[in-house]
Amino acid sequence: MPPDFSKHLYAHRFDTVFHRQVLSPEEYKTSLCQVQQVLSSLKKEGEAQKLPMLETCFWKKDLPLIESLGHAYQAFESILVFAPKKISLGAKTLTSLYQSWVLSASYGPKLYYIDDLDPDTFWEIMSVVEPFKTGVLVVSQSGETPEILLQFMRCLEYWSDFLSPQELQKRITIITGDTSPNALRKIAHHCGYFLAQYPSCVEESFSCFTVSCLVPAAVIGVDIRQIRLGGSYLLNQAFAMPSSPPVEGAALLWALYQKYGIISHVIMPYGDVFSSLSLWYQQVWGESLGQATKHFGLVCAEDLKDHPGHIHLHLQEPLNKFFTLMHEEKGPCEVPKPCMWNGIPELSLLSRTSIRDFSYEMFCKTSSRLSQQNYPVREIHFAVLHERTLGAFLMHIMIETLLVSRLMRDHSLESLQTPPPTNTAHLIKNLFVHKFLHKKD
Repeated sequence: MPPDFSKHLYAHRFDTVFHRQVLSPEEYKTSLCQVQQVLSSLKKEGEAQKLPMLETCFWKKDLPLIESLGHAYQAFESILVFAPKKISLGAKTLTSLYQSWVLSASYGPKLYYIDDLDPDTFWEIMSVVEPFKTGVLVVSQSGETPEILLQFMRCLEYWSDFLSPQELQKRITIITGDTSPNALRKIAHHCGYFLAQYPSCVEESFSCFTVSCLVPAAVIGVDIRQIRLGGSYLLNQAFAMPSSPPVEGAALLWALYQKYGIISHVIMPYGDVFSSLSLWYQQVWGESLGQATKHFGLVCAEDLKDHPGHIHLHLQEPLNKFFTLMHEEKGPCEVPKPCMWNGIPELSLLSRTSIRDFSYEMFCKTSSRLSQQNYPVREIHFAVLHERTLGAFLMHIMIETLLVSRLMRDHSLESLQTPPPTNTAHLIKNLFVHKFLHKKD
């Protein structure tokens, strides 16, 4: 049966769970009722404006600033984005619509994300970009992230040999929280760099609809208003309807946990455009469920789609995993020329098959094989992955994760927040004291 896109921006299917009797309809309905109770609680918090991480898709006052920064930075050939992994994964997810490792120069400036403390990668990037043709975005909620501060400092020191202080001011924007005079704010005030406010009420892992992730997307031409529109559409749908894709997904996950104790979630993206999305999904899941509850864990198994034989490694284990497969239905598709391969019978089938059709066939075979082994499988089908559908699915992940985390822990949303950021000076002092004592011993 083909995916049904009539009700939602994407198709969300897990009917094989019932066909293979992994779950009974009654077990699922019981779980759905429990999820709906939690959803009702979330809705009340939303009406009281106590869910800022979800409300960001409705924000409008910051749009002129985001769009003006995006337009200004389009004048550069390259953009360095210094950001913690929690933020950079959200930004990469949005920018992957137009730029990926194979489409790096297709739209706008080339984005370089500096989110790992890797000296080789850092200096390789610094040697490739031209300071006169490069802009810089520095993002940190706390403004005290040591690895971001350190690499940004090295960048400024290196560029000071090529650019004047005035020239640096024209190409650097700092986005950080406004709760305290943190290190990044002090750098901005001291050097005269443009300073934008990071919404301190939103945790970094859930910042995909905020200025921190939308500015890099706007730089390469992503329609950020459509991103937020997709998110707001899905959020309104989830709160207005008794059943919606994130509610159904949470009910499925909760039912599988209650019946089988399934705590491992494996996501398999079919398409490079889903790679960053899958890693962001893993980050949100880990922050909300993995660390806090010590239960659920999500693994991005992108290699399985390229090496189907590896699936047997999962099938050898007991029924302890839940699989989510993602695929885009439509997109660029070549016209095969089978007449070129008439002399090679072994290529007869491949000569008439497009790359997209072959990818979809592999998607279907993997889903079928997992289902036949009675593993619970969910399929996410996108008719076309664009700004609105991506925004909707990002909101789906956030709502689904919040619902399951509430069910797992049964306490308020405040427990999702990460511990207060470590003071940079204190961290560095401890680092060097430990190093000194180690040498002394």
